[in-house]
Amino acid sequence: MQKVVISHSVTVLRAMTPAELDALAIQAAETVKEAKESARFSQASNPATGKVICVLEERLERAKTENLIAKNTSLAKYWEGITKSKMPNHAMTCAVCFGSFVRTEKIDEKTYDLCSANIIEVAGAISNAVDGDLTNPAIEEAAVQLKEHRKDAPKNLKAILKRVKPAKPMDAETAQERLQAIFDDGHLNLVIAGVGAEMCYQTGDEAKASYFCLVSAGVLVDKHFGAEADAWIEERNKLVAKPEVVSTPAPQAA
Repeated sequence: MQKVVISHSVTVLRAMTPAELDALAIQAAETVKEAKESARFSQASNPATGKVICVLEERLERAKTENLIAKNTSLAKYWEGITKSKMPNHAMTCAVCFGSFVRTEKIDEKTYDLCSANIIEVAGAISNAVDGDLTNPAIEEAAVQLKEHRKDAPKNLKAILKRVKPAKPMDAETAQERLQAIFDDGHLNLVIAGVGAEMCYQTGDEAKASYFCLVSAGVLVDKHFGAEADAWIEERNKLVAKPEVVSTPAPQAA
C-alpha cells in the first residue's frame, strides 16, 4: 500500500472541526507508526505531523482556559486520548519548532515545509534547550539557519544546540558499564588500539598518569599469562624479524 504524507497548511488545520482534526491526528499517528518501515518516509512525515500536534496543543490550551478539560492534562496525555498511541518523539520536536518559529512568525510556513526534517528537529531541540525563551539569541540564530536552509545548516544548528545545551560529562560508573558492553561485543582489541593512539595526544601530568596506568595493566597481564606470554612474544618476534641479507662476493674480473 502506498503511504501518503499528511500535509496541510496550519490555516487549513485550524479551520477543521474538532472531529476532523481528531481524525487527522489518528491518521498521523498511524502514519508515523507505519513509517518505521521506511526511514525516508518517517523523516518526511514528522514535520507534517508536527503541525497537527502544534494545532492540537493550541486547542488543548483553549479547552483548559474554557474549563472544558482538566488544567493538568498534558499534551502527551491529550494525544494518547485521541490517537490511542504514544506521542511520537521526533514529530513532537518538529511541533516545538513549528510553534517556536512559524507560529511566532520568525519564519513562514513555506520555509518550514522546505526545510529537511533533520534541521527542523534540531531547531526544535534548541527551543527546548532554552525552555522556549524566544528572547534567547540562540532562537534568532536558529531562525536564520532555517530561513537559509543551506547545506551547512545541520552543522551550524548542532553547534548552536551544543552551546546552549552542553553535553554532560560521563561519570565513571556509566563509562565502566559502556566499556563492559564494548568488551562483551568483542571490541576489546579496538579499545586497546584506541588507547595507544589517544595517549599520543596527551601531554604533561595527564600523559604521565595514563602511562602509569598502561604500565600497571601490562604488569597485570604479564603476571597473569606468564610463560604463555613469553611464547607469544617469541612468536611475534619471528613474524616481524627482518629477513637476513646474504651477501655474495662480486664476480672477479677475467
